[in-house]
Order: sequence, then C-alpha cells, then structure tokens
Amino acid sequence: GQVDVNTTFALFFEERRPFFQEGSELYQTPISAVYTRTINDPIVAGKFTGRFGKTNVAYSIARDDHSPFLIPSFGGSAAILASKSTVNLFRAQTALGNGSSIGLLGTDRRLEGGGSGTLVGGDGSLRFLKNWQFNFQTLFSHTAEPFDSRLTDGMGLEGVTFDRGRHTTVFDGESFSGHASDLSLSRNTRTVDFQVSYQEYRPTFRADNGFVYKNDYQQWNFWSGLTFRKAKGLILQFQPQMSIGGVLKADNSPISWSLDELQDSWINPHIYINARHQTSINLDYLYSREVFRGKEFPGISRFNMNWESRVHSALGIGFFISYGHVIARNLDEPQLGVARNFETWSTWRPTKHLTVQPTLTYSAMN
Repeated sequence: GQVDVNTTFALFFEERRPFFQEGSELYQTPISAVYTRTINDPIVAGKFTGRFGKTNVAYSIARDDHSPFLIPSFGGSAAILASKSTVNLFRAQTALGNGSSIGLLGTDRRLEGGGSGTLVGGDGSLRFLKNWQFNFQTLFSHTAEPFDSRLTDGMGLEGVTFDRGRHTTVFDGESFSGHASDLSLSRNTRTVDFQVSYQEYRPTFRADNGFVYKNDYQQWNFWSGLTFRKAKGLILQFQPQMSIGGVLKADNSPISWSLDELQDSWINPHIYINARHQTSINLDYLYSREVFRGKEFPGISRFNMNWESRVHSALGIGFFISYGHVIARNLDEPQLGVARNFETWSTWRPTKHLTVQPTLTYSAMN
C-alpha cells in the first residue's frame, strides 16, 4: 500500500511475479527504461538469459492483453490502459575488468491497431585512477501514438501540449523522437566521498516499457560525505553528508542560466549513523525553493528521520518520521502546508520458511 493523496506522479510498485523477477537485475540501469509491470496482462511470454564469455545477454518477448501507458510531463503523469500489444526487450552487458562495464539496451512495443514505442541506447560504468568512477547512460526514443483519442478521454489532457506546443498530449497519431541522459562522476575513499551528477529528459522522450514518470527537465546535484569509523563502542560509523542541487526546464541552457529560471533548488545536510545490533539511523534536513504550476514556493523546510535495528536474530524493527513544509499539489490553487508522516514496520521470522512483515503508514497535512 502507498499513500497517493498529494502526488501528481504515478506510483512505483515492485515486480512480484517470479517469471519477471528472475534475471531482472540485468535490466536495471540509471534510467528506468525497463519496468516489467508494463507487461500488464500477458497472454504468453518467453525469455532467454545467457552468458557468453564476459558478456551477459537477456531477451524477453510477451503478448500483452491490456497494455498500460505512462504519459510523463514536468508537473505530473497520466496512466492510460490501451489494447493488446507485442513487447520485445533486449539487454547486453560486457565486463571490462576492474569493475568497469558497458552495455546496450533496446525495447519495443507494437500496439494492435496502430501505435508503437521504440527505445535504444548505451550505458557504462568506468573505473579509473583507483578511486574514480564515471557512470553514464544515453537513450533515444521514437514514439508513434495510437490514433484513438478515446483512450485519453476523461483524463484532463484535452488542450494540453508539450515541446513548446508542437505536440498534443491526446492520442491523435502524432510521431516524435527524444532522448534522455544520466551522467555521474564520483570519487570514493575510506574517509572522503563525493559525487556530481547530471540528468536530462527531453519533453519528447518516452519509455513505454519503463517507468519514466517525469520529463522536460534537466537536473544537477553535488553530494559529498565524510566517514569516521570506530572498531569499538556503541557507534561504529558516523557519516555527515551534504547535497546541493537544482532543476531547470529542458530548454534552458545547462551552462548559462539565472537563478530565476530554477524550477527547484535545495540544500540537504544529512547524517548517517551505523551502530551495534545492525542499527542504522538517518537524519536529514531539507531547505528548498520550488516553482509549481508557475507559482513560487520559497522557504520550504522539512526534517526526516529513519531508524532500523535488528533487536533479535528473528526480529527487525524500524520507523520513519517526517515533519515540515510540503506543497499541496492537487488543489485548484496550490498552497504550502505542513505535513506529518509516520511509518513503522517490522520483519519477523518465527520459522525458517515463514516471514511476517506488517507495515503501518500515517500521513496528514494542514
């Protein structure tokens, strides 16, 4: 269960079907281009996985009876259920040694009656100079919409356009292409870590067999942390961290821009503590400014705390609390409110083959 009262984006649910779980780790990349739950109601499906020397290969094919669409935008996403489709997924990844690898990914979905979504691209993880790592992924997509506006009726998409008004959101048979990129450079040592990352999703980028719920933006982020370790005592590891980042619309220049063009920006100090009895504590504070539906919300601040511990070999417990400012996004006129969130959970294994995992979630805003 998830609380979706104050979100404008689709919710992510983990894959639980064993057929799709096995070997799914090969499809996991920085951009969520493969989300097997988009194969919603398969009539028949098959897959192949294999290793040839240093190269892992995976291929899946399915005939889906009811194909879901996830239409992304900068401010929200819409979910639509369409007709039958045929899906093909392909993935290859080659190890280069020293923890480095490169990969190729391709997906294709063909709808019965017209309409398709094709995606292809490459990715890699390159380690160099002992402590440095560069991760990258770039994907290109081509979308041919179904020519059936009835599929988008009642979704509030009439009159909504994207890519500077060049395309409409309703399914009227348009075709368009786009790309997305995810880049990160990091350096990890025993005491000092840092990472700088950049993502770009064009307004015409779609991943019909993935979970890309937002596009038309570019985001940068800088993160750094210090690590202090102890062999004895209650606290084994103490790690203060800091994250600073911002979001621009996709058409803004990533090099020359003004603060007024930022759609979101944040400063996020964070503390991680690792203690005895497999106990972990995360404390963080968020201070940000966001523009939502053209309205500016400065001075957003929020405190979060997450605590987990294994109190017994058969029992683990944890909780999460959050208190602070949140934008009320689903109002006709968005406002800044105060939200309180609480979640608690446990993992109990009374026998070797039985696991009980109760969860309680509470959210409120005023």
